[in-house]
This record gives sequence, C-alpha cells and structure tokens, in this order.
Amino acid sequence: MEIASPLAVAPTAPSTATLVKVTLAAGFGGVVEYFDLFIASLAGATVWPQIFFGGGVASNFAFSIASVGIAFVVRPIGGFVFGHIGDRVGRRDTLFLTLTLLGLSVFGIGVLPTYAQIGVAAPILLFLFRGVFGLGLGGEYGGGVSYILEFAAKSKWRSFWSLWAAPVPVGLTLGAGIFTLLSTTMSSNDFLSYGWRSLFLVGAIMIAVGFAMRYRLEESPLFAVIKARKQVEKSPAMTVLKKRWKEILALASVAASTQGAIITGIFSPFSLTYLSSKGVSPAYGTAMLSLGNALAIITFVASPYFSEKMGRRKHLAICVVWAMVTTILFFPLVNTLNLSLIALAYLLPLIETGFCNASVQAIMGETFPIKERYSGSGLSYQVGLGFGVGAIVTFFTPPLLAAYGVQGTAPWLAGVVVGWQIVTLLALFLLKETKNRDLSE
Repeated sequence: MEIASPLAVAPTAPSTATLVKVTLAAGFGGVVEYFDLFIASLAGATVWPQIFFGGGVASNFAFSIASVGIAFVVRPIGGFVFGHIGDRVGRRDTLFLTLTLLGLSVFGIGVLPTYAQIGVAAPILLFLFRGVFGLGLGGEYGGGVSYILEFAAKSKWRSFWSLWAAPVPVGLTLGAGIFTLLSTTMSSNDFLSYGWRSLFLVGAIMIAVGFAMRYRLEESPLFAVIKARKQVEKSPAMTVLKKRWKEILALASVAASTQGAIITGIFSPFSLTYLSSKGVSPAYGTAMLSLGNALAIITFVASPYFSEKMGRRKHLAICVVWAMVTTILFFPLVNTLNLSLIALAYLLPLIETGFCNASVQAIMGETFPIKERYSGSGLSYQVGLGFGVGAIVTFFTPPLLAAYGVQGTAPWLAGVVVGWQIVTLLALFLLKETKNRDLSE
C-alpha cells in the first residue's frame, strides 16, 4: 500500500562471507543465462537454419535469426510479470521460478527433433522454447540485482557486488569458448547431429546447479522488513511504469546501447555470417568472440573502481562514446580482410562491454526504492535488451537480409546502433547520480 512518508529501513551489514554466498548464487544464475544466450546466438547462425527449417537458404537463416530474437522480444513481459511477483512475494522465491523456466527451455531445445523428423512442429517448438527462455531471462535480472544490492546496501563497494548480477563476459566467454572448441574439433556431421545439443544439455545441468545454490539463501533483508510491516506495493510493476517511465526508458537505452545492441545486434549471429560473405571463416569470428569476452573479464572486474571514483553517470558516458566509436569502425575494419584488424574490430567493443558493467548494474538497482526495485530494474534492463535489441534482431534485420543481402544490411545495422548510442548520451541527462543513494528508502 502507499504511505505518505518515505519508507526507512535500517539496512543490515552482513558479513563478507554472506555477501560472497549471496553474490555467487545470484551471479551463477547470470553466468548460465549468458552462456545459454550466446550458444543460442551462435547455433542460430550456423546450425538451426540447416536442421529446424524447411525453406530456402535465405529464408531459413532469416527465420533462425528471428528465433534468436524472439527471446529478446518477450523479455520485458518477463520483467513485468516477475517484477510484480518479486516486489510482492519476495526476491528469493521468484528467482526459483525464473530459473525453472530457463532450465525447461534450454533442455527442450537440446532434445528438440529436427524438421526432417517432425516437420513444421520443429520450428514452432523452437520459437516456443525460445519464448519461454525469454520470459525466464526477463525475470532473472531484476531479482538478481535487487537481491545483491539489498544485501550490500551499506558496502562502500556495492557496485562491485552488484556487478555479478549480470556477469555478461563470464557467461559469454564460456559459451563462445566451448562452442568454438566443439565446432572445430568435431566433424561437421557430428557437430550438426549432436555436438551443438551437448552445449544446451550442459547448460541445463548448470541451471540445476544454480537452483541448488539458491535453495539455502534467505530473503533480502530490506525486502523482508517491508513485507513484515505489510508495506509492500499493491501493483509494483504498474506503479513504477506510471511513476518512473522516464527513468526506465533512459536506463533501457543505456543497457542496450552499451551492451545488448553490440553483442547481439551486430556480433552474434550477424557478424559471423558477414565474415563468411567476405570469404573469412566464421570460426575465426567465434575465436575472436572468445578472446574478446575473455579480455572483457579483466575490464569487468576493474569496472567498479571507475564506477566508484567517477560516479555512475560519468563512467557510463565514457562507455557510450567508446561503444559508438567501435561500432562505427567495426565493418570498415572487417572489410580490410586483414586478420589483425578484424581481431581489433572484435576486441575493442567487447572489452567495452566489460568496462561498463559495474555502473550499468549499480544504477539499475539504485535508481528505484525497495518497493519497486525488482520491477523497476528488471523492466529497465529488459525493455532495452528486449524490445530494443529484440526489435533489431527479430524485425529489423531479417527483412533487410532478404532485401539487401548480408553485406547490404551491415551499414543499416551499424547506423541504427550508432543512432541509439547518440540517444543514450542525451538520456543520461535524465538520470540522477546514484552512487551515494541510501538504498534503504
């Protein structure tokens, strides 16, 4: 219910051991999410067009890309639904629900029969499982960042702890690395038959491990207090949309333009097909993705230092400019066909995605009060990576591919991402600095 004055909850100061346990449990789920997300992107570019669709080469690829993108489109729905549940029932129990959806969808894709075996049911089920995955993914983020921040509310380095709510480069490195290893060491027939499936089955097992890690966790201390006082918001997701829609849109733009639009909109799966059209093996691209994500782990771990020293907004402004420059340079560098410059084209923007992580995760949760934190942070992140990036991958890219081909689509794709990054620089003026904000209000 609404109350006249700001809610004040005395924040607890848990031990470092407790913070580590909480962060590992929430962060491990994030690792698995991005592992599964990335292997789906790579499989969508290389494997699924050959086995799950029954049309021509171009249409198969376009539908396959759309199946990758549909998970992004439904993410905001997951953010809304599970944000409401998480701000009403609790962070811990809601995170069990979202992880269950992720596990079922990943396992389902891993054992899904091909088009040759069950006909049109194959692509229908693929889209269904990807949709379920998107719902679970949409509900995970808000819970993870709220859960960690509310335990670390009094920490001077809370951006370090919140960083692990979405350990993007860690999950991407695992996904790209294992995908590259299997695709280069197995025969084409074996990889097409069962090799790629083993990645999804491994992902399902990892999700089961994450479920076990979360089982013994307690509820967030700040949320537990307002729930005990019966001061939980009646309709948190709807309330935050009405009251804070400007902040949600600004934060959505930040998340998409610094991370999602680059990683999914350009690199995977589109860039691998673009390399192939230029006569460069897609395996080189996946190798550079693996290396870039591995290097991004370094900037990922270092990013809290810059976030705490500069503040969230200034740090994010540097990230957006970095992302913009590297987006502009990406296709021209690839077009040189010089392997060293192609490597540079991949490494520079991927390293940026790690560098911006601390401020992205921190400002997402710090912007909203306890009663709306799960909903607000989840919707902000998922609107950007869902409706925004999902629209690029699902609705924008496939028609362009059909009309202009792979090489003709590249400048349009880069132009959309750069335009988004310009908008993000302006959107940062709508956001307040949150580094010193009291999270107990």
